[in-house]
Amino acid sequence: MLECVDNKALIVAIEGIGNILKCGKQHFLNENGENLFCLELELVGGLDKLENLQMHKNHEIYDKAIKLLEEYFNTEGEDEDLFGIIKESS
Repeated sequence: MLECVDNKALIVAIEGIGNILKCGKQHFLNENGENLFCLELELVGGLDKLENLQMHKNHEIYDKAIKLLEEYFNTEGEDEDLFGIIKESS
């Protein structure tokens, strides 16, 4: 669903994923304290699709994708340099 062309359906899908990740954060952590649902989403390629939505032309979709990435995948304050290495923003 994260590749859907219908903006309304895409927004619903992002919100649904957010609810699932929130549930995982509250109730489904592994022995390292990691959200099992985040790990599963990453395993099936969902994280890459969320990251691609950062370039979406619809501002609401862009905002919702950014919010999930920042909240559940520790991407806040990170930038990629020219070599693709993630570094902390100053």
